[in-house]
Amino acid sequence: MVFKVIGNNKGQVLPIAAIAVVVMIGVSAVVIDLGHRAVIKSKLQAAVDQAALAGAASTNNSDIVESTIESVAQSYAQQSPGKSSDTVTADATVNGSGVLVKVTTSRTIPAFFASGGSVTVTATAKAVAVPANSLPAGIAAPFVMEAPTNMTWDGSHTQQYTMKINPTGANEFGYANICFKNNATDSEYLSYLKSGDPNVLTIDDTLYYWSDATGGQLGVNAFMTRLTSDTNTNYDSLTVGEARLMMVPVVSSLPSGLAKYYSGDKLKIQGFVGFFLQSVDTGTAVVKDGVTYYPNLQVKGRFVKVSLPPTTSASTASSYYGPVNIYLVDDDWTWS
Repeated sequence: MVFKVIGNNKGQVLPIAAIAVVVMIGVSAVVIDLGHRAVIKSKLQAAVDQAALAGAASTNNSDIVESTIESVAQSYAQQSPGKSSDTVTADATVNGSGVLVKVTTSRTIPAFFASGGSVTVTATAKAVAVPANSLPAGIAAPFVMEAPTNMTWDGSHTQQYTMKINPTGANEFGYANICFKNNATDSEYLSYLKSGDPNVLTIDDTLYYWSDATGGQLGVNAFMTRLTSDTNTNYDSLTVGEARLMMVPVVSSLPSGLAKYYSGDKLKIQGFVGFFLQSVDTGTAVVKDGVTYYPNLQVKGRFVKVSLPPTTSASTASSYYGPVNIYLVDDDWTWS
């Protein structure tokens, strides 16, 4: 009798199997929808990353306007892999500490498999970027120039400029000798002339006044090694680290005085300009107190990338010109 009862249960497997198939289809639909949402979110993250970076990169200009930064960021967020129909919020903050660009994008997508399209889900992504105006080690030369207000530069590098002890012409500019640390020695200064400051420099860093622009023989000889150590004479094919490519710190005004008095006259970096060294003309040598000078020294070159500040007293936030490093940071990142 027992065996007969068991034998009569054969047909009950079919409804159980049908229920299992329905459950499996439902689970599969949910998994597919979640996978689709993950793919969309990945695309949105790529779009929002490029948007934040583009917005931060746009600060490498003389005029930094929050609405302009936000417009650039929004435009990039809606480019591939983003879409023009994506909802984008761009928020740029410019203050005395720096620039912060936050971008959020979202896209509403139907949950096709789980509900036949009657239910929608939203995929969202967020990115934050900051520009850090700084120089890699070994790039900055040990002199500064005043933030120019009357220089014309169209980006084509066609105009040659001359750095002189006593500038007089429209395409000439003056400079002052500085050091990157207090109480630097003569040998340290000469090494800076040859190969730049070995440390990373950033905006607002303190420099120490060394002297007026001078043409002492030792300094000129050290400086001229940049020409012999770098054979590249094409200013359109530069790479960071070349001896002929100098990043010159810019200050609000040049100090004066021949004596080294360091901490008595500290200078604050407002930005940097790139100067490609093409030639050095020493002119006629003059011997004074047993020391050889070149009072008519002329250093010729071209500004390879420069966006000039709107005024000579530019604040930190409005002086992002020269090289800029762009970083993606955490969502809750703030200027400390």
